[in-house]
This record gives sequence, C-alpha cells and structure tokens, in this order.
Amino acid sequence: MILRCLLLAVLVVRPASAAEERDADVLKRLRVGHWIEVRGVLESDVFEADRLELRAPDDRPSLWGVLEEENGRLVLLGRSIESGPWTVWRGGDPTRWVGSRVKIVGSRAPDGQLWAHEVQGKRAGVERLVGRIDELERLRDGRLKLEVLGFEVLVPESVRQRSAGDPRLHRRVPPQALRSPSSQFVDGDDLFGEGYVVGDRAHIGLQQQLAFTDRSNFELDERDDTDIDDDDDRRDSSHSLRARLLWRPGARFEAVVDGSARTRHRDLGDGGEVSSRLRLNEAFLVARNVGFGLDLQVGRQDHDDIREWLFDQNLDGVRLFRDTRRLRLQLSASTTLSGGSARDRDAFNTIFYVSNQAPRRHLAAYLVDRRFGGGRDEIQTHVGARFFGPLAAGWRGWLELSALDGRRDGRPVRAFGGDLGLTWSSRSPRRWTTTFGFAHGSGDRGGSYDGRFRQTGLQDNNGRVGGLTAVRYYGEIFDPELTNLQIATIGFGMRPLRRTSVEILAHRYWQDVATRTLGNSDLDRRANGVDRDLGWEVDLVLGLRRYRRWDLELVFGRFEPGPALEGGDAAHLANLQVRLRY
Repeated sequence: MILRCLLLAVLVVRPASAAEERDADVLKRLRVGHWIEVRGVLESDVFEADRLELRAPDDRPSLWGVLEEENGRLVLLGRSIESGPWTVWRGGDPTRWVGSRVKIVGSRAPDGQLWAHEVQGKRAGVERLVGRIDELERLRDGRLKLEVLGFEVLVPESVRQRSAGDPRLHRRVPPQALRSPSSQFVDGDDLFGEGYVVGDRAHIGLQQQLAFTDRSNFELDERDDTDIDDDDDRRDSSHSLRARLLWRPGARFEAVVDGSARTRHRDLGDGGEVSSRLRLNEAFLVARNVGFGLDLQVGRQDHDDIREWLFDQNLDGVRLFRDTRRLRLQLSASTTLSGGSARDRDAFNTIFYVSNQAPRRHLAAYLVDRRFGGGRDEIQTHVGARFFGPLAAGWRGWLELSALDGRRDGRPVRAFGGDLGLTWSSRSPRRWTTTFGFAHGSGDRGGSYDGRFRQTGLQDNNGRVGGLTAVRYYGEIFDPELTNLQIATIGFGMRPLRRTSVEILAHRYWQDVATRTLGNSDLDRRANGVDRDLGWEVDLVLGLRRYRRWDLELVFGRFEPGPALEGGDAAHLANLQVRLRY
C-alpha cells in the first residue's frame, strides 16, 4: 500500500515538475516573431503583464477589453477599430457591445490599426493581447520590454508563464509588412507579404508587379501621325520584382536595403523596344534614441505622405524624428545623388513636419524649403497646414493649405495653393460613397512679384479618395501639377463585394490665368492663352484587395479638351496592374 502511494506521488509530481521547468524557460526562449498571449492591464499606454503564454502561430491577432466609442469611432484599449460590412458581430447590433468587455479578432492595417473581422462578448476579466512579438529588449532589471500589436509590453521576471510544449511554438512569424520606421503612412506600393525570416535578426520581403498600359492621343491630335516615335501613343507591358531586406542588429538599430528590377516592353505602333532597369530604392540606417529623445535615419529613404500632395520621393540625406505621446516631429536635410531629374539632383531640400499621432485623423503643419543651384537664382519655400480624416458619422474630409514664398527667374514669388474635399459613405453593406473636391493653385497676374503657385516638385498627387485603391486624384490622364489651375472633382463609388471597390471620378479644369503653358502634366499640348476652360476628364477605377497576397487595379480614363485647347481631340487611357506579395 505504501509502495503504491509512493509510485502514485512520483507519477503526479514528475510531470508537474517538468511542466514547471519547461514553463520557467519561456521568457528565456522568447524571440522576435514568436506568437504570444499576454494578460494584464493597460496603464499610461504601457501594458503591464501578469501572465504570458507562448502560443502556436496564427494569422489573426486579437484584443480583449472594454469597447468604447469616441467621436463616432469604436475604440478598444485606446486603439481605433475599423469595422465594416466584413465584420461579424456575434450578438447582433454593434451598439450593444459599447461599454461591454469584448474580444476582437482581426488583422492589422499598415498604420497599425486593427481591422475587426469578428467581435464577440466576453465575461469580466483582465485585458489581453494576442499577437506577434515585433520588438524585444531584455532590460537590466531582468524585465522584458516587448512590442505587441503596437503596444509597449513590460514583462517582469515573476510573470506567470506557460507553454504548451508544441514544437510549432518555436516557429517565428514574419512581420506583416516592411516599411520605413519613420513613416506614418504606407501605400499599396510599399506593402510586402509575410516574407522570410533570415537568422535571428533579418527579414526579407518580396513584391512582384505586372502592369499593362494602353495610352493614346496624349497630344490631343488624332490627325497627327508624324510623331509616332515620341512615345505619345503606346502600349506598355512591364514586369518588376522588388526586394526589401530589414536587419535589426539590436533594439536601437535598424538597417534597410530596398531594390527593384524592371523589364518593360513598349509597342509604339510601328515597332517595339525592350528596356531593363535596376534601381536602388532605399538604403538607410536608423539609430534610435541618439539623445534628447531623437531617432536618426541616414541614407536614401522614402519621404512619403498619405495623399502625396507634398512629397513621395526617395531622397538622400539625414532625418531626425521624435515621437511624443501626442506629436511626431520630423526634420530632414536631403538631396538626390543619383536617379531623379536634373532639377532634383540640383536641389538641396530642408523639410520640417510636425503632426499629431493619429493617422486616422491627421493634423499637421510643415515647412518645405528647396534651393536650386547651377547658377539659377531659385528658392521655393512652402509653409502650410493640412488635415484629413473622419469629421462626423459617415463623413471624411481633407484640407490642404499652402503658401509659397521665394524667388524665380529674378522675381520674388508670392503664391497660394489649396485643396478641399469631402467624402460621404453610407452604412449599407455595399457602402456607397460620394465625393466632392475643389483645388486651386494661383496664377501669375504680373506685377512686382510672381503669383504662380507650384507644388514642391516632390509630389505625386496619388491617394485614396472613396475606394480601396489609390488614384491620381487630379486625373489619370491629365495628371497635372497644381499650378495656375482650378480643379473641380465629383466622384461616386460602391463596394459591390468584400474588399472590392468601383469608383467613378469626374474632373473639370480651368486655368486661373489664361496662359499658353500647362505646367507639368502628362498631356503634350499647349493652351491658346486666351480661354481658361481646359476641358474635363472621367476615370473609372476598379480596386480588388480581397486577398492578402495579391491585389488588382484596373483604370479607364478619357480626357475631353475644352476651348483653351481648341481643336483638340480626346485622349484615352487603359491600365491594368496586378501586385503580388511574398
């Protein structure tokens, strides 16, 4: 009898001891890329953990906490939650869960926001985070500092630990997307797939793109067939492969190298040509907390904003940025050492940008100063403010205000530009949208100063309006710089399927002051200098983003010239683009 009791005690005690020993090693085994569940409490934007479990990898992170509503937006643990027709509400009316404890399962957007796929009620309990370890630092006092779902998580040595012993627990999950650490915004061009983990410190993401473009009559003269070799009427098909390597040698340092290779076949009607190009997009080093709370980024780096109204260009230089609880400050000095236009290589750029820490409701002020050498007495300094984001239930808007000061061709410059717009979205499953916009860039009326507004020259004027995909919001064909122009825009869209959008945008163009030059645009034509009405354009844009690894964009456009482009014929554009991520 005594022997049986001793044997039973051994059988009970030995597995427990093994489990305790196995669980005690969880903190030592943790690495960036592991999938964990953390329970605890959120205090002053820091998640204090009292229990940690190493879990099998998943592709759907989750948050547990009390659901709140602020200014018409759903908020959980201080994070804005994006919901829509794709969201499954377990329990009916979404308003039922406001003020209650819920579990939200979803996916992370590039800006760190959680897209809710499923919401279900939970009983009272502690708050939880379930997701990937994006950062890990072992502090001197024995604690771990982690970044999980954008939260800073502090894990004491005394935390309760657990591991199920599954060998899959040791597999690390690649980050969802690779991006510039100093960027608040990521567009579709900069999204990668899950990628591949290389060793303990590196990760590589791949992106493949196929594009087909058919453009005709951009000189607005169908009768002129003498310039067929000027690339005006052409069909292009291209294939590109892009790779982005991210290396983190330590918690304070990051290095990124991003390059691409493209092959293009161009059909000009009477023959074709094939060209290939290798390009270094980015190559930079980031050092965090170099002093006074500043982070330093050195090398070729992407300067990008969500509407690309100010800049979307890879520049060579130095950038300092600092994040506080409410503000993000950026200061950069740069030029273009290789690639780009001769004008960009001749410029020295200073950019100061201060913004709030809310990408969904973005408010910022800026100064962009560009000084051009080469014997040209040219200085342009843009000072302005901007806003974009939700305004009220169903309404989003944007506002760009910019004053230009400087010198051009021996004359002082005093000019103004602005862009204002609103988008209304229905709450129906198909989510209908209506957009109104008006942009104005002043012209030169003569006198002692030059009143012609120009954008920074670093802009791309490419961003989302009402659909899922970014568009050239001043026209896919005309695609002008906002200089000496007035542009009225109206758009209609819908979401016929989950993560699919169809959008029609119509634009009307006038010159502020009638002149022969159109400024920078894709049209190869001069105005008559008498009339102001340049014409109109209609674009149809289809965006498909239903799948994680690939998306599709299809664009049709037609530009009809007005009296200022007298005698002109219509121009047409068709473009198909497929982007794959690995």
